[in-house]
Amino acid sequence: MRCKDCEYVKCYAVNKKMYYCDNRNRVNLMGKLGEDNLPETNPEWCPMADRTIDENNMAEKGLEK
Repeated sequence: MRCKDCEYVKCYAVNKKMYYCDNRNRVNLMGKLGEDNLPETNPEWCPMADRTIDENNMAEKGLEK
């Protein structure tokens, strides 16, 4: 699951859009995801991330770490 598809992503705007994760199981207390745009990949602390699927997709695309 990517942030753009997640039900826990919230946005607020003051001078620019700020995206954050509202999942109560997150490890990161602030839950900040990005400014103006969502990140392409889930943050390491994301409780909804399925790392095995992400790693397999990255390997197929030649983007392994």
